[in-house]
Amino acid sequence: MGDVKFSAAGSSALLMTLANAPSDALLNRIFAMQRLIALDTPSWLIDVVPAYVSLHIVFDPAQVNRFEVQRWLASHWQTSISDVALKPTVHTIPVYYGDVYCPDLDIVAAMKGMAIEDVITLHSAFVYRVYALGFAPGFAYLGDLSEELRVPRLTTPRAHIPAGAVAIAERQTAIYPTASPAGWHVLGLCPLDLRPRGEALSTLFAVGDEVRFESIDKAAFIELGGVLEVVS
Repeated sequence: MGDVKFSAAGSSALLMTLANAPSDALLNRIFAMQRLIALDTPSWLIDVVPAYVSLHIVFDPAQVNRFEVQRWLASHWQTSISDVALKPTVHTIPVYYGDVYCPDLDIVAAMKGMAIEDVITLHSAFVYRVYALGFAPGFAYLGDLSEELRVPRLTTPRAHIPAGAVAIAERQTAIYPTASPAGWHVLGLCPLDLRPRGEALSTLFAVGDEVRFESIDKAAFIELGGVLEVVS
């Protein structure tokens, strides 16, 4: 089992810690683990929440005890090493990198000693993976960001950024699905509505998905339904 550790998270939940640090290989196994669980979901399993290096499992204690859950998870984790097909969903997300509406483009460019155009090119050149969901409904943590673009969080968070703001901090990038305060550097704006939908609050992204950013101009942003709002 290697670095895998189990710990109780209340009377009906278990935290399965899989490694000491995140990696693409670990994410692939978490993705495979989710696929296995989807194919063999016992009646006692209520929820599985993946994150960077862990799985949080909620179960019905009236049907099963923690140790039975632990054995079941350990067996599936061992199976996830092998031949479960990995076919992540790929998302291409349009982004308007408008310097008037995204003042952090200037700030990041100055911090890194490069032109704004280079910041845009670097940010949109990579294929990112969804490592975790959280902070707000529909918010996906995407990594890994290019070393050349890594910057610390803002010293003073912004009071308000608009829905669709595309931002970076440290090793990560993300799209804010709703208007929010934020401590990340805003580089662009996405015109898509990424708020969770339906009674189940389903989201566009899932852990393991791949995300690509495609640079668009202002006209395309507005045509796709985007609303221009200055970041405060």
